[in-house]
Amino acid sequence: LEIGDLGLQRGVLGFLVRNTGNTHFMTSKVVVKSLGRAGEVVMERSLTGWYVLGGRSRQYQVDIPAADCSRIASSIVEVTSGGQTVTSRTMTTPSGCKQ
Repeated sequence: LEIGDLGLQRGVLGFLVRNTGNTHFMTSKVVVKSLGRAGEVVMERSLTGWYVLGGRSRQYQVDIPAADCSRIASSIVEVTSGGQTVTSRTMTTPSGCKQ
């Protein structure tokens, strides 16, 4: 279980959930949280989990409202499958927002 390609482009936060094993798993919890410069939560979303086949990945995308996008300094993704939780964080800039 890995999170990859986490980034903000044109107002969309995208990432991949990768299955590095050889058997499928189902994500039970996918949470995206975007934080402001002072660490305050600007946006938080829970996404529907789904199966990820062995050796494959599943892409997720979250539209960030324009009013929130310029306030975001970083985003955190947390994915849970079975008893394992993986977290990834990326720093963001207003250049990743819709122009």
